[in-house]
Amino acid sequence: MDVIEESVQKMAERFENQVIECLKKLGFKDINGGRNFRIGDIQVDACGGHEDTLLVIECLVSSKKAIKSVRQKIQIFRGNIPILSKAFHKHETYGKYLKNKYILAVKNINLNEEDKNFAEEKPQVYIWDEQLLSYYTALSTLIGTHARYNLLGEIGVEPRVENVISIPAFQTRLENYTLYLFFIEPQKLIQASYVARREVGREKYYQRFLNKDRIGKIQRFIQKGGLFPNNIIVAFNSPPKFVPFNEVNSQVVFPNWLKFGILNFPSNYRSCWIIDGQHRLYSFPEPSGGDKIAVAAFEKIKPERQAQFFIEINREQKPVEADLLWDLEGEMRPESEEGIISNIVKRLNEISPLEDKIYVPLQGRGTKGQLKFSGLCLSIQKRRLVKEVTETMEGAQKNPMHNTNHERIVEYASKSLASFFQQIDKQFNDSEKDEFAFTNGGISVMVTVFERILSRVNKIPSSDDIEKYVKALHDVISSQYPNKIDRKNLRLRITSEGGKTELTRSLCLSIRELTGDKQFGGQIPTQDFETRVVQFERRFAKFVFGILGISSLAELQHCAPPDVYGKTKKREAAQSEKGIIGEVSEHLTLGECSQMLKYGNNWDKLKIFLIETQSGFGSEAELQAAIQAVTGFRVSLFHGKTMSSKYRERDLINIYLDKLEKCVEEYESGA
Repeated sequence: MDVIEESVQKMAERFENQVIECLKKLGFKDINGGRNFRIGDIQVDACGGHEDTLLVIECLVSSKKAIKSVRQKIQIFRGNIPILSKAFHKHETYGKYLKNKYILAVKNINLNEEDKNFAEEKPQVYIWDEQLLSYYTALSTLIGTHARYNLLGEIGVEPRVENVISIPAFQTRLENYTLYLFFIEPQKLIQASYVARREVGREKYYQRFLNKDRIGKIQRFIQKGGLFPNNIIVAFNSPPKFVPFNEVNSQVVFPNWLKFGILNFPSNYRSCWIIDGQHRLYSFPEPSGGDKIAVAAFEKIKPERQAQFFIEINREQKPVEADLLWDLEGEMRPESEEGIISNIVKRLNEISPLEDKIYVPLQGRGTKGQLKFSGLCLSIQKRRLVKEVTETMEGAQKNPMHNTNHERIVEYASKSLASFFQQIDKQFNDSEKDEFAFTNGGISVMVTVFERILSRVNKIPSSDDIEKYVKALHDVISSQYPNKIDRKNLRLRITSEGGKTELTRSLCLSIRELTGDKQFGGQIPTQDFETRVVQFERRFAKFVFGILGISSLAELQHCAPPDVYGKTKKREAAQSEKGIIGEVSEHLTLGECSQMLKYGNNWDKLKIFLIETQSGFGSEAELQAAIQAVTGFRVSLFHGKTMSSKYRERDLINIYLDKLEKCVEEYESGA
């Protein structure tokens, strides 16, 4: 046996052990497999049982990741099914299992569509990849053997005994949907529901992965006697049976928009999908001691509409991973602006040099160092690269990549951006790429430079166009930021939008000089320090109002000190007399917004984004110092006064502005 064969054999043995360990963590029974395990004279890599169903698994490994046909392997596996089925039924341990499910587990192999379709033919062979195994292994550490129900539902396994959950419920109509409201024991709903969604075959699931810390916090809350009066939201896969109570007792009369009766739905795996509230559901102990949870259940609705509910709920109620929301746009709304951008970034993740370097949530858990999906999407959106016109520093320019067909836009934009990044990959050395060009902040600047090139040549740029400007860009970066420390300081400089804008201006001016192209980048005005502070005042006011949910004067009255509310009311009235109507937040100063931070219960909501995030301040004292410094400068500027020595340190205020803007940006990207 040569070295390569021995290496592949060891990989195969490790993969078989990984499959077996996954079955153990999921709580399957009678687990066995490996080189020495044979049934009917056929070696079986892994097997495990649940109730009356046995999973029989064949493993296949490639020495390196590649697209590979497994059609022949499926054919051989299928040919062995009659022999295996007969031998298992006669076996002393496995004879009790009445049904078998046959699974091909693959590692380092990407299946083509033809093989996937072939595997679905009868007798069906289910395909598991290493991503699925990692997913369910991780899921089992969060919710224990409950994860088994999720997996069984995916491969069409139903409970041995079909139970029907029968509970009192209200029924009504919400828009065009039938909605049920009821109370149920958590454990009953857990077995009947499918919560943590992922992309499996052709079924696109949208739910975010469960968070262990969040489950732990909720469990401790429940143990201390806490309760949740708000609903968990689910959707039935099939319409349930509902018997109105007034058909049983004619003396009961309800309004025509509401019925009360008995709701019946099967207690099968995947009977209903949890749209919102999965952390609450899985936080209840087993048994739950008679606890009940409130549930709002929709009759069968399309996964696309479920995803839309999920996005809407989480945009309004709590921050959700922005990467996931952007990923979903491409899956569920591919013709929208956000969907087009999402699919451009996904295409870039399939093309060198960004291949597999971008975190795409629905493709599995990310790896260290991957680029943020949402960051790249936002950069493309801000540069208007899918709009009919882009906006350069000199104004609107027709976008040569725009097309009425959304698939064409994805094609043109992804190819053009890929060519641009390939030239960066060629011109920049590894250190320059790893420490700036291909970092989250750096790639945002790169996208802006690409937009400048696009607007300058006024067509989809050729390879020569791109090479000309990227070479100049590299000369600027390599000369001005020649070492690791310089590039670290450069990354710190672009932690805010203001910093990115200033750097882009500087780069465009330098590219002009090096290329001799005096029109590159259009008219490049300078943004003075005072303008930046004024612009931040308006942005911070919108940020505060957004978190507190303020959209009118009436809502402001409950969230602001009386004097702040009074001044705002007068300003709005004065503007209305002039015929000017704008958002309420436009009438508040930075100082008044800072007064609102600690008013009433505002702080509990605002500190989540100002302190308790990756970009947040280290303490409340540090935050107050930052706001006081920026506000002090803004007040001096407004009244035309000379700044006191306390506020003359513009570098310090710039640092505070960078950090405050980063907090605001993090909220905006997930809002």
